[in-house]
Amino acid sequence: MKKKSFLSGIGAKLALAAVALTTVVFTSCEKEEFNVEPIEQAPASATIFATVYDQTTGENLGTATTTIAAGENGAIAKQKVTVTCPFSSAEYLPVASIDVEVPEVAKGQMILIPVTFYAQKIASAAQNVSTSKDEDSIE
Repeated sequence: MKKKSFLSGIGAKLALAAVALTTVVFTSCEKEEFNVEPIEQAPASATIFATVYDQTTGENLGTATTTIAAGENGAIAKQKVTVTCPFSSAEYLPVASIDVEVPEVAKGQMILIPVTFYAQKIASAAQNVSTSKDEDSIE
């Protein structure tokens, strides 16, 4: 008579159960006291990273960072922050500020919020201007 498998017999299954039982019995631990101090989490941190690019060439014109401080409980509440463009020049058109929604940040967490501004030179803003009369509209 031919055996189908090594683990097919009742004796093999009992042997495996005995090994599993002895493993659990001999490797279980007593309740030990560990002197572990709780870890104090750092206050939350939120940083807004503003970058200004030239709209025509893509050149980086400048960067600035703004850090939002955590409250007394170490967390940052959800808020809206207005970020102004960190670059101004007489050669460029003024750049409008951007409103950024800062999410709630729990104690021990940190986030980075990127903000991108595009500045346009006054000379390039006046190039390729075309006007056309719309004759299809009805008044």
